[in-house]
Amino acid sequence: MTLEQIRVQEALRALPSAGWIGRRDRAVLVLAHMAGLPEEVIARLTAADVMIGEGVATITAPTGVITLAASGDALICAPCALARWLHVLNMTAVYPDRCVIDAVIARGAPLSANSPHLCEGTYPASDSTGQLLLLPPIDRWGLISAISAQRSPRDGPPATALGHAKPRLHRPLGARNMLGR
Repeated sequence: MTLEQIRVQEALRALPSAGWIGRRDRAVLVLAHMAGLPEEVIARLTAADVMIGEGVATITAPTGVITLAASGDALICAPCALARWLHVLNMTAVYPDRCVIDAVIARGAPLSANSPHLCEGTYPASDSTGQLLLLPPIDRWGLISAISAQRSPRDGPPATALGHAKPRLHRPLGARNMLGR
């Protein structure tokens, strides 16, 4: 095992597993370090580009097809991390109210090394989620924007490497626009 692999496993063990933010961070870590995908590719993946089944995650990227095998330890299992994030994305398509999603996730048991593996069954993105970006923008209140990955060639790349919107200049109410912005 390489030093990078050890560090990725340590990071996965240290990342929070509770809540949807922890699930997203775990999925990003898996895509970037275990699958070895560059930011530009990760930013353009759709939910349909990731298939989970029989203990394997299959990621279809422009650079090729990547498969990640399950680990015996659920804390560092790459397919399980991706399945947990796909579950959140599927819920955003079904429940537009974040409170419902938060309540469902809050009832989940904290992740441990002995947690059940979600990757053992088949876990595809739902039909309504498949065309969405795998890592959609998240606004300043933590709300996921369900953004379709359908883009024309002239749209160019997302605002930043992982698709987050560029920060806007915020002014107090009643402040005058003295800078012309």
